[in-house]
Amino acid sequence: MNEHKSGLMPLTELTQRLREHNISLRWDITLSSKLILIANKSLPPELHRAIWRYSRELLICLILADVRLCRDPDRHRRTWYRLSKQFYCCERCFETGLDNRTPLHRAADVLVVQTKQEEEVMA
Repeated sequence: MNEHKSGLMPLTELTQRLREHNISLRWDITLSSKLILIANKSLPPELHRAIWRYSRELLICLILADVRLCRDPDRHRRTWYRLSKQFYCCERCFETGLDNRTPLHRAADVLVVQTKQEEEVMA
């Protein structure tokens, strides 16, 4: 994942500034056939440009529920877990999903369903 693009603040700084301004992001798929990034507040021009340029990286962070984009870090912190050496996820944000309306399932639940489906196919 590209953490720094020339002429822009690093992705980590962008996520810190979003948190400082209490700006949360979500992806809306109901307005068109494409994903549209929506913020809960109007954005300063420099943040708007950085968000646009980092949209691919932000999508990946939101899919993985990166704690840097956690919508409510104070309340969700107890659900954070380590995914890799330097990457932490928020289980609550992951369950909420990309558009804040469609809940996703826990990975363990998905694996159980997949296993049952595979067993049915083999039978």
